[in-house]
Amino acid sequence: MKFSKQVVKTIIGLFIGIALISHIVYVIASNTTLTSESFGEFIEKNDAELYIVILLLFISTSLEIIKWKLVIDSQHIISWKQSAKSVILGQAASFITPNRIGDYPARILSLTKKLSYGSISLSIMSASAQTLAVILCSELALWVLYYNHLDVAFKILLQINSIILIVLCFLYFKIEWFSNRFSKIKVLRKIRRYIKVMRVIPIKLYIATIVLSILKCLIYSLQLFLLLRSVMVSNNPVQLYMMCIVYFWGMTIIPSIAYAELGIRNKWGLFLFSFMTLESWKIVIAITGLWLINIVIPAFMGTLLFLLNKPNRKIYASSN
Repeated sequence: MKFSKQVVKTIIGLFIGIALISHIVYVIASNTTLTSESFGEFIEKNDAELYIVILLLFISTSLEIIKWKLVIDSQHIISWKQSAKSVILGQAASFITPNRIGDYPARILSLTKKLSYGSISLSIMSASAQTLAVILCSELALWVLYYNHLDVAFKILLQINSIILIVLCFLYFKIEWFSNRFSKIKVLRKIRRYIKVMRVIPIKLYIATIVLSILKCLIYSLQLFLLLRSVMVSNNPVQLYMMCIVYFWGMTIIPSIAYAELGIRNKWGLFLFSFMTLESWKIVIAITGLWLINIVIPAFMGTLLFLLNKPNRKIYASSN
């Protein structure tokens, strides 16, 4: 018995949607810290902050759509609508893949029928820019926290981050030099085709991509900052904001799967924000709220778009 592509898409979409809802209900119900009273009270008392956080979600998504269009346009022009659909579909795919690696393949496949050297190279560049942005912002944040004498742990994290930052900056801006010097290594010989594509990318695009990625990182940190400020009174908002940046540093470094990462987010957040003497239940509520807004809402939107999206017959990205 053969099924049409639309039927298969519907089945997959419904499966993802049911799994998404079931997981959310299970996570919230199984967390003893999150009672219906505490979560309901949090929403009732901080509705203004929640509206701002949701608005910031749409701003950060818009920045990602702009960034993705700029990157793809360096090879083939796509419309804003195509860029938006591609990003939203990628957010749905990232929900069920380790460290969200399904994001960019889903974006590419929404624009083209196959993964080409050009599209893969551009995706790697875009993803690397976001990682580098988090590491770059965290360098400043860790420096501020360490020199405010919070804890020696921040000195260790600062040293680790500095090494990562140097390596990533070198790979991001000088990947071709790295490839030429180590071209005798078999693994590197295989990826030279991808690097050749990056050779023709103008430096202005590299800079624009990293700037947009930094803005996204700062917006994510502002979202968490607003949620935490809504449940606490901080005498040092600058330190709290720096902590929020470092929080996303940890989430970038620690391997996880989006649908299963809430536990990791909570544990990392409890450790990090314990330096601010914040009650654990308040940390968990703020982080869970952010997870629902930034991860679950886009995943739902992407799943709905996947069900409604018509197959693309035209190849937009380069096949070289």
